[in-house]
Amino acid sequence: MENITTPPMSLEKACLTLGTGSQTDVDHFLKCYQLALWAAIENDELTDALEGEYAAAWRVGNQHDVIQQVAENGKFVLDIHFNDLEGVETCDACRGAGERFKFAKKPVQVGCLKCKDTLIHLNDKDLIIAGELITYDGKDVSDNPNYQRYLGKVVEDCISCGGTGRYIVEDKEFGGKNNLLCKTCRGINIDGLSKTTQVITKCKTCKGKRRIKIPVISPEIKSTTPCRKCKGTGYTVPKPETQPMNPVISKDLGSAIKTL
Repeated sequence: MENITTPPMSLEKACLTLGTGSQTDVDHFLKCYQLALWAAIENDELTDALEGEYAAAWRVGNQHDVIQQVAENGKFVLDIHFNDLEGVETCDACRGAGERFKFAKKPVQVGCLKCKDTLIHLNDKDLIIAGELITYDGKDVSDNPNYQRYLGKVVEDCISCGGTGRYIVEDKEFGGKNNLLCKTCRGINIDGLSKTTQVITKCKTCKGKRRIKIPVISPEIKSTTPCRKCKGTGYTVPKPETQPMNPVISKDLGSAIKTL
């Protein structure tokens, strides 16, 4: 089939082209797409133009399903199988979609995972930050400003001494080496669990704000790129390329014909 560029098609037009009726779910669209192809092959009416029109209608129907998936789940999964029309295979390059999608993206704010949970050992008692909840010695102190200052902070190994609590410097005046207490961490272990010395620092990921912006796809297809392998149809014909599609339909598709 030649790579024919077709103008944008509405969902209503796609339904009319494939005869889907009022049903717009992707499985029904796929069955109607294969049925339309089978009928055209059976009647020796399948031209490049007609195949391109059917393929364009199929892609519009599939886009409708993909957009719904993104709106509901924030992602989409292509579960397309050309099983009803023998002699063709689902394109493994586009997984049956006939095209690749480029979605519009929008930034959304989410909680920072780096500083979401923090454990600080203070005065032989545990200060635990778990999301918005702050507990000290098992008591809720979320509203206490003295403990809110630890929000957006993380406990890290001291980078000055490598978590050892001490560092060695050469004594240039008298010779030898001096083993000194680290002035950054002062040899203190913050979480009460690790064997290293630690410091409390502002979270570098969110800069202490506890919220970060991440780009996520929105339910809006910005552009599409037709699949080169299947030329936008969603299916391929096994080699040799001269082998025509076998106009044999499955039992399920045959039953669908009888109900029309």
